[in-house]
Amino acid sequence: MDTIERKEYSEHEITDLCQKIRDELIGQLSKSGGYLADQLAAVDVVVSLNRIFGNYADLLFSGDRITFAQNYLKKNGLTDSCFENVTMAQAMGIACAHKYQKDDIPVVYVTTDEDIIDFNIIKQLDAADLKMTIIYLDRQDKDVNALNKLVNDLRQTDAYTGLKKGIKKSLRSIKSSEQIISSIHKFKDNLKKTIIDEDIFSRCNVDYLGPIDGHDLKQLKKAFLNVRKNRRLVVLHCLVKKGKGYRFAETEDAFNGYVTPFNQKDGRIFAAENEKNLKQSTIINKTLAKMILNDKNIFWVANESLQANGMSDVFAESPERCLQTKLNEEEYLKLLQGLMERGLKPVASITSEMLTRYQTQLNELATLNRALILYTNENDDLSYNDLKQLKDLYVIYPMDGNELQKVLYTAIEISKPVIIINGRQCLAYEEIDKESLDDLGKWHFIVNNEVGDTVIISKGTDLLKLRDIIVSNELGYSLLDISCLNRCDEECIRDLKKRYKYFYFYGTDDLIKEYLPGIVIIDGTIDTLFARIKKDLDA
Repeated sequence: MDTIERKEYSEHEITDLCQKIRDELIGQLSKSGGYLADQLAAVDVVVSLNRIFGNYADLLFSGDRITFAQNYLKKNGLTDSCFENVTMAQAMGIACAHKYQKDDIPVVYVTTDEDIIDFNIIKQLDAADLKMTIIYLDRQDKDVNALNKLVNDLRQTDAYTGLKKGIKKSLRSIKSSEQIISSIHKFKDNLKKTIIDEDIFSRCNVDYLGPIDGHDLKQLKKAFLNVRKNRRLVVLHCLVKKGKGYRFAETEDAFNGYVTPFNQKDGRIFAAENEKNLKQSTIINKTLAKMILNDKNIFWVANESLQANGMSDVFAESPERCLQTKLNEEEYLKLLQGLMERGLKPVASITSEMLTRYQTQLNELATLNRALILYTNENDDLSYNDLKQLKDLYVIYPMDGNELQKVLYTAIEISKPVIIINGRQCLAYEEIDKESLDDLGKWHFIVNNEVGDTVIISKGTDLLKLRDIIVSNELGYSLLDISCLNRCDEECIRDLKKRYKYFYFYGTDDLIKEYLPGIVIIDGTIDTLFARIKKDLDA
């Protein structure tokens, strides 16, 4: 394979490649939505990593919000792998395997300021003499000033290490040299502390380098070449700019975090929030702020920035009922367990990956028989087979803002955890008062044509569009809402098999394919769905 490393791209060609990746990234996410600002920020670092390491190392990424460039390179034959959503513990296991197998393959772990550097694992890496390079993407608006750049340029030269040792050796032969050496160290430490507190890296026996400009391709090349020769435990601190290369993503707050489809030319976000259409996180924020006033046991927890999940208002209004943390995922779940065991009703955001990574722990939380509300963003990788392993939890895909509010009112009153999957578009919203609790244990019909033999099965916000088409055109199809996934599913499916001849699932994953082997999966447009049904019935 002709990787970037083997092709030996010129500086101009690398610049063109980065721009090509950015153009495709902006074009794709303008249609599908996604983490645009974060992906753009990581492009130069990812391309430069592949330029120096190529397939010479295991390149691991802490999350999929920074891997578009890596996947682009893989798709175009410029690298052959992309390891994403890797924890530091997994990275440690990979480094350990390489040491045991004596294959001398470097491990490079790319993470961001959105994630947590686990210094307990770093200490264990050092204790086990395991080598790893951690690339820390700092998505801040900071400047790499001239003095700091000069210091980094010096530290990255081959002569630097030898020069440092030589100076120390010579100085020790001079009277009071220890004071001179001590003064030099103090100056260096004070200089670097103006940029980052790296004492903790020193205590963990980690070589710290940076910060460097994560968009300066020449500086990145020099740094990565230096890191590749340094077979110790290294942290390279790269300052990157959110939305780099797309002016709207660089300057507009609306592009921070997950962004819905947008107009590429003017940066206008489609289905932007307004009084009648809100993001799910905003609806949760507004509803829980009201619920907290009437239920003293509701307690909100955030393991990330408050802005990212819309919790700023609640924290400002009820700080004594909220907690912001920076824990690893397993400790985060243990925190929720402790709150539940003392009678509180936690509301917390989680990552979608946790639904598959910590199923045992989530099922253990369900055995406490207490209220717990977890919410996360929709992910196409979440399959029915994954979710059905959450045996004692309800998993909800809200259809609209009213249903989401009802789910929240219901979830806080029952003795089982409820997981709310937030979709990627704004929901129709109208504030409601607390109503009768919904029965979360059942699927229900949006349209029930008792004489028909065809049923369309779907979930989420598409249900309203499907309902309007079926009703307005007087089609003889039933429409089943399976927005709630739980232990009742298999029972519901058995009833469906007795009643219907034709089954169609409209969505982006084979949610119930295992139980309905004859089901037709349609992941195209709604027009495609109805055209397929008509074709089958005519035949």
